[in-house]
Amino acid sequence: MKTSPFKRTHLIEDQIDEYLDKLSEAGMLFETGFCRYVTHGADENVEITFDQLSIAESRADELRREIERVLYAEMLLPEARSDVLTLLDELDDVVDELKHSLQGFLIEHPVFPEDTHEDLRELAGVVAQCVEELSIASRTYFRDPNAVRDRLHKVNFHESEADRIAIRVSRHVFDSDLPLEQKRHLRAGIMSVDHIADEAQDVADRLAIFAVKRRL
Repeated sequence: MKTSPFKRTHLIEDQIDEYLDKLSEAGMLFETGFCRYVTHGADENVEITFDQLSIAESRADELRREIERVLYAEMLLPEARSDVLTLLDELDDVVDELKHSLQGFLIEHPVFPEDTHEDLRELAGVVAQCVEELSIASRTYFRDPNAVRDRLHKVNFHESEADRIAIRVSRHVFDSDLPLEQKRHLRAGIMSVDHIADEAQDVADRLAIFAVKRRL
């Protein structure tokens, strides 16, 4: 088993851990905010949760820039620096997707029929779990690249579940008597949530390659 490539400095280890904590936190905040939105609309609690998500996203950006600076300034991990920076950039895209999706609901105010609420809450939970598994897999990459594959399998599983639920609830919406424009609006919202899991899977695919390279 390989040890952490950052064992020479505890600072960057702590920064990467905090960065991945923010990714996990963003996923949980999204689930909380979206589930609240589905049931209660864009109320004050959803706004508060969105503000918390925005703070997490801003902190993740700060950490990513600082990690990049330290990697170059201290000439750490030159053989895998490009992979690490690419991974952090793509994880940042996932955090951005979480923020932008929830923000879209606060701006557009789609109203979901009550008989879709259970499916939508399930979708949010699966998406958040997909992000959580990606966070764990990324943390594993820095500590034990041989164990990454097992975690990535869970990312893929949850992404497939998200697709299945999104398709089911979209069909339900289009089978209803709602006006066509409203159906399209609701489906766009559903797909914005599902897209987060797609983004996480894309990062997982890249992470699988990075882990193989570290094992060589």
